[in-house]
Amino acid sequence: LPPWWVFVLSPPVHLDTGDAYCHLSAARATQPPPTRARADSASLRVLEAVQRGDYAATLAALTNDFEPLVAAAYAPVAAALRALRAAGAEHAMLSGSGGATFALCANENAARALAAALAPLPEARTFVVPFAADESWRAPSAA
Repeated sequence: LPPWWVFVLSPPVHLDTGDAYCHLSAARATQPPPTRARADSASLRVLEAVQRGDYAATLAALTNDFEPLVAAAYAPVAAALRALRAAGAEHAMLSGSGGATFALCANENAARALAAALAPLPEARTFVVPFAADESWRAPSAA
């Protein structure tokens, strides 16, 4: 993996994944997503960009269908996204179905600078972490 870092901002909110999928399903019922060839998948574009170590292309391809829905339904998530952007995040996003948010950073200095610039959010937790530096993440889990 590239030597990038991630700044995680986790607001004090619990999101039920099932509820997030219900919001997504309802939104798609009123406005279906455009159809596209599998090769045009945002997930594949991100994966290919990460594999190439292309930071700019990764940022350009990052997307999360849950983000606008979850941010609209949960004020602490919207506040966390605004705080990341106000602190200078190049691309703040919702992580998965929420409620943690994050910003991908090109290096440790950028991640720590973002953390230092962030306006405090009551009860939010923050983490500055590197991408995995070794191949241990590829090992099968002992489930």
